Amino acid sequence: MRIKLAKISKMRQKQKFAKTKTNHKLGVVALIILAAFLFIPSVRALNINSKDLVSSLNELEESEEISEETQEYIDEVSQEIFEKRERISEINQQKEIYQQNVKEKQQEATSLKKEVNVLDNQIELTSLEISKKETEIEKIKLEMEQIRSEIKEKDEKINSQKDQISALIRQIFKNDKKSYLEIALLNKNFSEFYNEVKYLDSIQSNIKEELYKFKELKHDLKIQEENLSGKRNELDDYKAGLQNEKSDLSQQMDYQEILLDETMSTEAEYEALLEELKEEAQQTQTEISSLEKRARAKLAKENGEEYYGEFSGILAWPTDSRRITCGFHGAGYPYEKWLGPHAGMDIGVSQGSNVYAAGDGYVAIARKLDWKVDSYGHKRPAYNYINIIHNDEISTVYGHLSQVLVTEGDFVTKGQVIGRTGGLPGTAGAGSFSTGAHLHFEVRQVNTNGIPVPVDPAGYLF
Repeated sequence: MRIKLAKISKMRQKQKFAKTKTNHKLGVVALIILAAFLFIPSVRALNINSKDLVSSLNELEESEEISEETQEYIDEVSQEIFEKRERISEINQQKEIYQQNVKEKQQEATSLKKEVNVLDNQIELTSLEISKKETEIEKIKLEMEQIRSEIKEKDEKINSQKDQISALIRQIFKNDKKSYLEIALLNKNFSEFYNEVKYLDSIQSNIKEELYKFKELKHDLKIQEENLSGKRNELDDYKAGLQNEKSDLSQQMDYQEILLDETMSTEAEYEALLEELKEEAQQTQTEISSLEKRARAKLAKENGEEYYGEFSGILAWPTDSRRITCGFHGAGYPYEKWLGPHAGMDIGVSQGSNVYAAGDGYVAIARKLDWKVDSYGHKRPAYNYINIIHNDEISTVYGHLSQVLVTEGDFVTKGQVIGRTGGLPGTAGAGSFSTGAHLHFEVRQVNTNGIPVPVDPAGYLF
């Protein structure tokens, strides 16, 4: 009986052990299956050669460095750019000296000697501006070369990264057809499987990081290409400005020669010339008032009271510059003896800058002669100007223009480009009385007699 009970007990122990063993196996398989599904993105990469991955990623990191040859070239160009900037700074310092000379000479009594001295300094200023623009052009060309080198380097880096990332992706997916369970069971135990999966997870994180760097490189490349395009536009502007400066220099030198020839280098002849020019300037002022009054009457007849745009009584600045070199009735106006108090506001701005309509309105006068011939047959710079009517009381005048871009009868809006600034003595459109590059800006108000007369612009500008 005891023997029979012992056999039964032994059989039950064997059955329990077998069941426990089976349960253990099922548990391991279940854990493997669960792990496989939990790490599906990484399991796909189980057949990658780890050495190849590490090698490829090291190459990606190395490719981020700029080549020694390219770095040396960029450094050389940077040094040249620095030298050009230093030269531009020196030219600006020299310009300040001549600008001060012009300012001081203009405060002297009007005389032939003073006029010639002013012209001498203006000619030197224009020559320096030419040198400055030539240096700026050289600097911009160097900056463009530097940008091109950086673009080339980034292009090569991008292509290298594209190839390496593509190779990594091909390796990751080349055995993708195997089932997850089959791949998982290739590992000896769950611990090895789990470690391999975690390692591959870190590899994929590195790939994601490299893809992000790749995206950043593409973004940087786009910015550099935009910078290059901007430099091309800047270069074109400087080239156009250089041609204008050379033209101005030629005109100034011609004017100086004509002035000395006409006056025969004597003060008496110069005094006589000034009297003639004084009469001419007064005629211009009368002409502005007369033509504006006529234009107002014509507009009222054709369009009634609705011919004006909206005008609040506030005017915008007509140039980007707000540097006033001589105010309304300003003291020290060099031509006051001949022309009377200064009728407007002079705004210091370089020759050829944009002139904007100070408010909505109609163009009453758009005078563009550039040059004229006087009664003695001498060629002189004409006085180019624009007159805009804003409402039944207020109008504006823009004088010493090197370019006039509107025509009489045009309706213009506030901020619209209507011309280009001038004012350099002896240049087209500057007129016979000019102290240097600037815009002469007037605000006129209709008086009780219906005549538009100059008033202080400062009270209208904001």
